[in-house]
Amino acid sequence: MKVSVSDLSGVFKALSDETRLKILYLLDKKPLCVCEIMGALNITQTKTSRHLIYMKNAGLLDASKEDRWALYRIREDLSEGVRALLNKAIELMKDTGELVEIEKNLDSILKNESLYRQTFILKGEACPSPSATKPLVAS
Repeated sequence: MKVSVSDLSGVFKALSDETRLKILYLLDKKPLCVCEIMGALNITQTKTSRHLIYMKNAGLLDASKEDRWALYRIREDLSEGVRALLNKAIELMKDTGELVEIEKNLDSILKNESLYRQTFILKGEACPSPSATKPLVAS
């Protein structure tokens, strides 16, 4: 896949935000739904969705439907150069040592994934999608 200067500019803009970098770091581990990202980063649904949409529009992410959940993942068809750039960014984030709590949060969520997603089902809601507008607060 050939990348234009405009595409590359969009990738750098997408990588210029701390929250988006953290989301990419999480998605490098495995595909995740909005509620899992919200829980791992301890941010609102609105903020999570806004960043996912931004990265999807920049061509970095794909989403697929699985049951009630929209799972986000880093696109597999990225150009070799863009993938190398993402890999380097993820490697540099690991080197900071600042993501330990985020990893613990994600590990806890993934260990109890069905229970975590059930929180949203019990409230009568699916895990939020980026098109949702109101933040969800788990009780």
